[in-house]
Amino acid sequence: MGYLILLYVTILVLLLISYNITGKDILRPINVMLAVFLLSVTFTLLNVKNWNIEYSPKAYFVLTSGLITALIADYIFYSKYIYKKSNSLQKEREIKPIIVKNWKIVLLSIVELGILFLYYKEIKRLAILDGYIPGANLLWHFRNITSYTGEESLNGFVSILIKFVDAVAYIITFIIINNLLSKKVKLKKMYIYFFPIAIFTIKVLMASGRLELLRWGVYALLTSYILYKFKVGWQKNITFKYLKKIIIIVPLALLLFYYATNIIGRGTTRTIFQYISTYVGGSIQHFNQFIEDPIVLEHFGEETFPGVYSFLHKFGLTDYTRIVHLEMRRLGITQGNVYTFFRRPYNDFGFFGMAIFTFVVIGFFSRNYSRIRYKNDSYKTDYNIIVYSYLFYWIVLSSIEQYSIGVISIGTIMILVMMRAVYFFLVQIDIEHAKIKIKHYK
Repeated sequence: MGYLILLYVTILVLLLISYNITGKDILRPINVMLAVFLLSVTFTLLNVKNWNIEYSPKAYFVLTSGLITALIADYIFYSKYIYKKSNSLQKEREIKPIIVKNWKIVLLSIVELGILFLYYKEIKRLAILDGYIPGANLLWHFRNITSYTGEESLNGFVSILIKFVDAVAYIITFIIINNLLSKKVKLKKMYIYFFPIAIFTIKVLMASGRLELLRWGVYALLTSYILYKFKVGWQKNITFKYLKKIIIIVPLALLLFYYATNIIGRGTTRTIFQYISTYVGGSIQHFNQFIEDPIVLEHFGEETFPGVYSFLHKFGLTDYTRIVHLEMRRLGITQGNVYTFFRRPYNDFGFFGMAIFTFVVIGFFSRNYSRIRYKNDSYKTDYNIIVYSYLFYWIVLSSIEQYSIGVISIGTIMILVMMRAVYFFLVQIDIEHAKIKIKHYK
């Protein structure tokens, strides 16, 4: 238990250092990463006896080394931009409303409903292959054959189409947040904008998943934060009133995550504390178990890039493929298979490879976050905010899992392309048309 307490203290100290040397920006990548690790370690400490934890010094060393590497990477890009462009921080940015024609929302919603129907038919087809009969748990059979065993996957055409529902929801969410912060568009004028988000929610629940809703929540929170800071100026620190709202959101999200199990057919007999502890804090103990009993791999990067291997396998470029999930390990009365941000690169590339991988990932987010802060008012910047906020769940869930398995994939490229197309259709095409009209008028 001693090294676990030391891990908690170390992360807390790193967070305090990071928060102060990065201008007290609570949503910088490193500050978020350290905060979620602190939360996870807190839940692990609360379950020391339940999970019979004896934390190893090696696990402590690897985790803290990874976090220190992340801190160094973030600070390098922070200092690069803050010293060169500090004057631009004093400027406030007017949040201009984005008005979307209602017929566009209706058209996209109709298309999405058609896609949703095809998606349901595909879910049912796959569930039947797994032994589903009327009256049984449809969603469990679907997840079992597509995720747990990995024996089947969605039809390629439907898999591509369903990403369109995600793309529309994320772009619409940005527009709603932007308009609310502009103070120039009333909520009652945007009721129709919520239809695509409702369709997206139904789509997520149809697949018995909650991670996508969590990702959407992270996206909405980060987008709100960035636009708000543009509006008031980045030199102004977030008030306690705003911070209190963020603090309230965390336990609320955990409660919704727990109670959603009944809605999506994944009910549990565990108490809410046991359930949340498993998801939030189990990864810290599982990483410790992995360090004491590692898994030998045969293929380069197989744990970090299973999606890449799966893609190559479909085209006959490799005879190796694997599911994304890692091995299960005992955790008190239950078991789990998540091992924090560092397990996959550590096992694939060794200690120094993990450090390089961490530096690259955090450097990527830090660089892009810093660039967004210093950009002038432009719709290109708005789209960059959308992409950055969409990918940021990789950092928010870093204390639980390494989401290179989902981010570094053809699927991510597809959805980013679709988001760009939807953004152009809903926003940019109208702006360009308006510019032409103004120019003609002049």
